[in-house]
Amino acid sequence: MIKKILIAFLVLILVMTVIGFFLPKSYMVERSKTISADAATILALASDLPTWESWSAWNNAADPDCTWQFPDSTTMFWDGPVNKEGKMWVTSATTDGMTWDLAFEDGSFLAKGGLRLEPSEGGTLVTWYTEGDIDAFAPLAGWFGVMMDSMIGPYFESNLDGIAAELAQGK
Repeated sequence: MIKKILIAFLVLILVMTVIGFFLPKSYMVERSKTISADAATILALASDLPTWESWSAWNNAADPDCTWQFPDSTTMFWDGPVNKEGKMWVTSATTDGMTWDLAFEDGSFLAKGGLRLEPSEGGTLVTWYTEGDIDAFAPLAGWFGVMMDSMIGPYFESNLDGIAAELAQGK
């Protein structure tokens, strides 16, 4: 009986590995929310990275032992047991939105992200997005790409809610 369970488990791992090689090697995750503020106000808050502690899901409340460094208002470094080690820097900021680059674990994992800002009834439609490529040679990497939306999408929703709440408090 144990032999049959072990063989079934190994076959499952083999099948998942083979399927993983055929899954997409890139990902795109995005969430949108209309926020009752103009694009310039949203951009001023979001592009000032030290303010993220007050509204972002990735802050000291989520990772109390994380250390943060801000060499300037558009670059941040972090290292903690939950958030792990990484760097983010703003690459552009216009009234249409902003973009940034992310590097995790000494650049082993790279991603691009940003906010798109579009005029909308009741304020500005803000779309938080990120995209990246997955190591094509890692046997289970494709599965990681499939799970990205469910893994980080809720954080994007929380961040959009956080921006809206932060701006509502400032009014």
